[in-house]
Amino acid sequence: MTADRAYKVGCFLGWYYGMLLVEDYLDGKLHVFDQDWPELPFASRDHVGRTVDYVSGRNRYMGYLISLGIYSFKGVKVGLDCANGSSWNIAKSIFDALGTDTYVINNKPNGLNINLNA
Repeated sequence: MTADRAYKVGCFLGWYYGMLLVEDYLDGKLHVFDQDWPELPFASRDHVGRTVDYVSGRNRYMGYLISLGIYSFKGVKVGLDCANGSSWNIAKSIFDALGTDTYVINNKPNGLNINLNA
């Protein structure tokens, strides 16, 4: 079996079994990981909108991204729409380090406004 064929078969099986799980859930008989799930465990209100900042991992990732830049972008104007998503706190720093004049919008996430007005 070729890699392309295996990928397509995997996608189909993922879709097929995913549909079975949805059907089982809607019928009230979802059984996964040797456990019955009459109700899915959604996050409670007091846990929605929380973030954890892993500073060392973020800094290593930023260094890696900056190292990928092999050209100078000095004087290039870049507009970034961070969509209040996960890149909001590193995107401007990365582009500034590459020499661009960076203008950013939608970089004030609150955990609930992801992709709002993006």
